[in-house]
Amino acid sequence: MNSTELVRVVDPRDGTVLDDLAEQPTRALAPLAVELKRREQLFKGMRELVEAELTERVRKAGRRIMAAGDYELTVEAARQRAWDGDELELVLRELVDRGVLTAGELPDGLISRAPRVDGRAALRLLGMLIGSAKARVEECFTWETKGRPRLLITPSVALARVCPDCSGKGYTVQAGPGGMYAHNPCERCHGHGQLAGGEEER
Repeated sequence: MNSTELVRVVDPRDGTVLDDLAEQPTRALAPLAVELKRREQLFKGMRELVEAELTERVRKAGRRIMAAGDYELTVEAARQRAWDGDELELVLRELVDRGVLTAGELPDGLISRAPRVDGRAALRLLGMLIGSAKARVEECFTWETKGRPRLLITPSVALARVCPDCSGKGYTVQAGPGGMYAHNPCERCHGHGQLAGGEEER
C-alpha cells in the first residue's frame, strides 16, 4: 500500500468524503482543488508564524534544545559555505605544484573570474583530499547563515524533561520519587549529565 492509498479526500467546505475520485465530475474536482490549495497556503502561513515564535523563544532562552510539554524543540541554524575564490585559487596552485593534485583533476568552472566558486564542485574536490591538503582547502571557506533557522518539533520521551545544563549536549532527566530527578542515558551519546534542577521551560 502506497502513501496515496492512505489519504482520504475530504471536501473542507462541507466535510464530504470523496472515496472514489474517479467517479467525481471534473466540474466538482476543479473548484475543490482550488479550495484545497487556498487552505494549504493559509495553513502554511499560520504554521510559519507559530514556528517563528517558537524559534524565537528557544533562542531567547539561550538554548538550541528546549522542552515544551510532550515535545522537544530543536533549532538548527541554516548554514552554507562562503568560499574565498582568491584563497582557494592560491591553495589549488600550491597543491598542484606539490603534486597532490593534477591540473586535470580540477573541475571545469570551479572558479569563475569574478571570482565565484562553484560550491558543489569545490565540495566534490574537498572529498578527494585528506590530511593537511584537505585542511588547506577548508581554510578557503567560512560558514554563513542562510535563510531562517529550521525548527524541529519531536515527541519527548515519556515523563522526560530537558536538563538546563545538559540540553545543549542532548541529555535528559526524568521525574523520580518525591519530585526529584534522576538521569536517563542520553539516546544520542549514552552518557550521563549532572543534575541542574529547575522548572520546565514554557
